[in-house]
Amino acid sequence: MKKVAIIVAALFAALSLTAQTPKEIIERMDKAMDQPADVGTVFDFVMDIPILGKVSTKVYMLGDKSKMELSYIGETGETWMDGKTTWTYNKKDNQIVISEVKADKDDAAKDGLTAFEGITEGYDVSLEKETDKAWYLLCKKSRKNKDKDAPRKMNLAVDKKTYLPIYLKMKEKGVGVSVENVKFGFDPSIVEFSMDRFPGATVKDERKK
Repeated sequence: MKKVAIIVAALFAALSLTAQTPKEIIERMDKAMDQPADVGTVFDFVMDIPILGKVSTKVYMLGDKSKMELSYIGETGETWMDGKTTWTYNKKDNQIVISEVKADKDDAAKDGLTAFEGITEGYDVSLEKETDKAWYLLCKKSRKNKDKDAPRKMNLAVDKKTYLPIYLKMKEKGVGVSVENVKFGFDPSIVEFSMDRFPGATVKDERKK
């Protein structure tokens, strides 16, 4: 009887895990993403642009500092920012370009995580499917959502073990945008720019004198 009781308890535990509503899943995701400011965040920001193809950027953020690793049709580039200064390394030219931070341009990928804020606001969320590893949610724009720039729908996948998002996919003005593989914690030196890493590189300083 004791063995049967254990099996029944395990079944109920499994059912309670899978029977969560979309709202409960997103609430748990929001909680999992609510990390202290001194914990670094890393994620992939991917854009699927017609004709041009996919542009992928891995983003590291820690306080005011960040690093972005850009990958596009075989070309790679690295950019560091500290809130005031931007350092961009072009591997092909072996050159470092130093400039002032332009928020409207340089923060585009960094702002990727804002897409997760208030997902249930202005959207009707439903569970499309689930596996033993993840929930797959469909977020459809509600009639009450009057934001013309808001995507008509978004696809969200949430990891069952960590409750962190596996991806959030949408289309904006014909361009596919996705935020993927959100994780927390990394070596802080990643977001620290150092010329010592690029021996022989030329430097082009575009900052205002």
